[in-house]
Amino acid sequence: MSHQQRYFSLGLVLLSICSVLFIVRGYISETHTLHSRDFKPVYAASRCLLAGCNPYDIAATKQEYLGAGGTMEDNLAFQPHNSTYPPGTFFLILPVAWLPWSWADAVWLALIAIAMVMAAFLVADLCQPYAAWPAILCIGASLLTCRILLMLGQPAGVAIGFCVIGSWCLLKRRYEVAGVICFAINLACKPQIAALVWVYFFFASRQYRRRSIQIAILTAAICLPGILWVSLMRSSVHWMRDVHANLTYMVARGNPADPGPADMDAPLFENLQSAVSVFRDEPHFYNPIVWAITGSALLAWFYLVIRMKSSIEKDFLAIASAVCFTMLPVYHRSYDVYLFLLSFPALALLFSRRRLAGTVAFVLSLLLIIFTSTTYTHFFQVRYTEKQAHLSIAQTLALGRNVPITLFALGLLYLVQFFRLRDSLREQPVTSTHPSLEVHPSS
Repeated sequence: MSHQQRYFSLGLVLLSICSVLFIVRGYISETHTLHSRDFKPVYAASRCLLAGCNPYDIAATKQEYLGAGGTMEDNLAFQPHNSTYPPGTFFLILPVAWLPWSWADAVWLALIAIAMVMAAFLVADLCQPYAAWPAILCIGASLLTCRILLMLGQPAGVAIGFCVIGSWCLLKRRYEVAGVICFAINLACKPQIAALVWVYFFFASRQYRRRSIQIAILTAAICLPGILWVSLMRSSVHWMRDVHANLTYMVARGNPADPGPADMDAPLFENLQSAVSVFRDEPHFYNPIVWAITGSALLAWFYLVIRMKSSIEKDFLAIASAVCFTMLPVYHRSYDVYLFLLSFPALALLFSRRRLAGTVAFVLSLLLIIFTSTTYTHFFQVRYTEKQAHLSIAQTLALGRNVPITLFALGLLYLVQFFRLRDSLREQPVTSTHPSLEVHPSS
C-alpha cells in the first residue's frame, strides 16, 4: 500500500469519527437549544397546504404546528413575516408534513444527517486520486462544525447534501438518474444555494447538458404542483403579494435579513453586502458595488466555462469558484457555506500540482470553517456585540465580516487557477483508473 493510499485510509477513519460526532453533538444540541427552529415554519406551512390555509400567514402556520403536537419552547420560529420559502418547498416536504411534529422532526433530522455524511464521503472519493489529506482534514472539520444544520433543522442541510450527492453522480457518471433526482430535490428545496452549480453543468459539455435539462424538467415537475396548489386556494390566492411583503419586512433596516450594521445578526451573513455596508449603510450604495464585483468575477468564470475544453480539472476548479461566488451577491447565512464541500476536490488537485496555491486554499478553507463554526460564532457574538460601537472599520471587517471576505478571497484564488488551467492541461496528466480522471469530450 502506497503512502497516499495509507493516508486516504486513515482519512476515511477520521471522517467516520467526525460523522459520529457530528450526528451525536447535533442531536444533543438540537434537543437542548434551538429545537429545529428553522424547520418548524416550513413544516407548518406545508401542513397548511393540506388544511387549505395560507402558508404565508404566520398565525395560520403556528396553529397548524400546534395542532400537529408541536410546543412553543421557542417563540422565534413563528415571528411575523417569517415565511419566505417558495411553494415548491412546501410541496416537496409534504411526505414529512403528513406526520405528527415529533415524528416529522426525527425524520427530517435523520435526512439531514444522512445527506451530509454521504456528501462528505463522496467528496473524499473525488479527492482520492490527488493529495487528498488536506481536503479530508477540511471535510472532517466541516462535519465537526456544521451541527448548526441539525440544531436548526435547516433545509440547507438537505439541499447541500443532495447537491453534493447529485454532483458526484454527474462528475463520476455513475447512478446518473439518482443524481438527477438528488439535484432536482436540492433546487426545489433551496434554489438559491446551488443554481450556479446547475448552470455550470448546463454549459460545461453536451453530456452534462443532457442531464442538466432533465434536472430542470424534474425540478419544474416538483415545484409546479405547489405553485398551482397555493395559487388556486382561496386563502392564498394572493400568495405572491404575501411573499413580497414578508421579504420586504425581512430586509428592512435592523430586521433579520438586513446585511447592514443595524442588524445584530449581520456578522453571521455570507453575502458581501454585509462587508460593504460597513462603509455606508445604504442599499443603493452597497448593492451596486457588490453586484459589480461579483458580476465581473462571474462573467470571467462564465467565459472560461463556455470557452475551455472539458476535463475533470475544469470541473473541479469551475465548481469550486462557483460555490464561493454564488454566496456573495444574495442573502445567505453562515450555515449555507457548507456547500463549499464541493470546493475540496479542487483543493486536493491544487495541493498535488501547485503546492503554494494549494496551501493558500487549505489555509483559507480552514479559516472559513472556523469563522462559521457554532463555537466560534457563539464566542464571537457575545464579545463582538459588546464592543461593536467602539470598533474601527478595519476591526469590524476583520472580526465581524470575515466570512464574506474569506469566501471572496477563496473564490478569487480558484478563479485565478481556473485561468491558469490552460497551462496545466499541457502537462502530463495524472495516470489513474479513477473514472473521474477521464478527459471528457470537448464541449
